Amino acid sequence: MARLVGLTLLLLCCWPAVAAALPPANVTPPVIDDTSPAVGDTLHAGGDVWDDAVATVVYQWRRCDADGATCADITDAIGATYTVVPADAGSRLQVRSTATNADGSASSDSAFTDPVPDVPPQNATPPSITGIAQSGQTLTAEDGTWSGTSPTVTRQWLRCDGSGGACEAIPGATGQTLLLGGADERHTIRVLETASNGGGQASADSDPTAPIPARVTNVTPPVLTGSPVVGSPLISSIGTWAGTPPFLITRRWQRCPGDEGTCTDIPGRVSDFYFVEPADGSRIRVVVRASNEGGASSAASALSAPVTAASAGGPQPASPSPATTALAGSFDGRPRRAGLARALERRLKIRGRCTGPCRIAVRLTVSGTVARKWRVPRTIAVGRRALAAAGTVVVRPRFAKATRLHLRRTRKLAVTVTAQARDGAGKLAGLRRWKLTLTR
Repeated sequence: MARLVGLTLLLLCCWPAVAAALPPANVTPPVIDDTSPAVGDTLHAGGDVWDDAVATVVYQWRRCDADGATCADITDAIGATYTVVPADAGSRLQVRSTATNADGSASSDSAFTDPVPDVPPQNATPPSITGIAQSGQTLTAEDGTWSGTSPTVTRQWLRCDGSGGACEAIPGATGQTLLLGGADERHTIRVLETASNGGGQASADSDPTAPIPARVTNVTPPVLTGSPVVGSPLISSIGTWAGTPPFLITRRWQRCPGDEGTCTDIPGRVSDFYFVEPADGSRIRVVVRASNEGGASSAASALSAPVTAASAGGPQPASPSPATTALAGSFDGRPRRAGLARALERRLKIRGRCTGPCRIAVRLTVSGTVARKWRVPRTIAVGRRALAAAGTVVVRPRFAKATRLHLRRTRKLAVTVTAQARDGAGKLAGLRRWKLTLTR
C-alpha cells in the first residue's frame, strides 16, 4: 500500500503540465482613424491587439443611433475600410473586430464616431408653374427636385415686376396653388422653394409667368350721335377703356320700349352705325363690350330721344355737310381659289365723288362659319382715303395677315359694306351700306 501511494505522488509531481484550450482574448480594442466623419469620407479600422497572434481577424462596420444604444450591422461592410454613405447621416459609426482560432472566436468594439452630419440640400431641377396667368385663374406650383439628406421643402409665392424682377413675397401664399386677383395685374409671378436639413438650406425659384394683364374696365361710356329719325343713321363711339391693350371691341344695338331694363338686342346689328327703322318705335341705345386677355367688360350708352318718323312737320334727319359725297360700291366677279379675302381686296371698289375736301372710310361687317377663335359677327376697318379738294377717290379693302388667313378658310361669308364720308371739318358728308354674300 505504501508503494502505491508513492507511485501516485511521483506521477503527480513529475508529469508535464497541459495548457487549457481557449478562444482569442482582446488586449486592445480596434480604433477608427476619423471620429468626425462626413458623407463621402473613407474610414480605416485597425490597432486592435489579440493574445493569439495567429488568430484570424475580420471587421464589421455598424450603424448606431445617436446615443449609441442600438446598433445594426451595415450590409457588406466587412473590410478594414468603409466609405460613409448618405444613409449614415444622423447616425454614429462603430467597427467590430472579431478574432477566430481553432477554439472559438471573440469580438471587440471600437468607440463610436460623432454623428454623421446631414448632406446639405442642393437643387437638381427648379420648381415650375402651370396655369393661365390671368386674374381670377389659379396657378399651380410643380415641385422641383432636391438632393441631400431628407430635406424639408417649403414654398413661397412671389409677386414681381413686369420683367420678373423686384420680387416680393405674397403674404400667406405658401400653398401648392395661388388664386390670381387684382393685386397681381401688370405683375409676373414666381414660386420660391427652400429646402433645409441639419446640413444647411438652399433655395431655387421658378421662371416668371407672363405679365398678368389688367382687366379691361370702362372709363367713359359710349356716346350716340345723330337724330333718332327713321331712316337716319346713329353713330356710336366706343367710349374709353382702361386695362392692358389690345382690346377687342364689339357692339350690340338695342331697342328700349321703356327704361334701361326693357332693352333687347336688335338681331344682326353690330356695326358702329345703325339706321333707325320703323320697328324701333321707342328709344335706342348701344352696348359696347371690350375684352382683353384679362377678361371683358360692357358699357351702355344713354338712351336716345324717342324715335320719330321722318315727316315734313317732324324732326328731319341731320342735313349733310356742304361738302357732300356721292358714294357707290361695286363687286366685280366671283371668288376663286385664292379665297374670300383676296376676292374682296381685288374685286370690291368703293368710289366717292366729293364736292370739297373729304375723307372716306370703309368698314366691313362679316359673318359666316370661320375659325372658332375668330368671333363673328365682326366689324373690320379695311381702308380709308382722303382728298384735299373736290374730286373722285377709290377705296379698296386691305386686310391684316391674320384676318386674311381666317377668311381664307371660310367657304361662305355674309358681308355688310359701310362707307362713311366726312368733310374737312369732320362733319358727316355721306353714308352708304351694301350687302354681299360670297361663296367659293
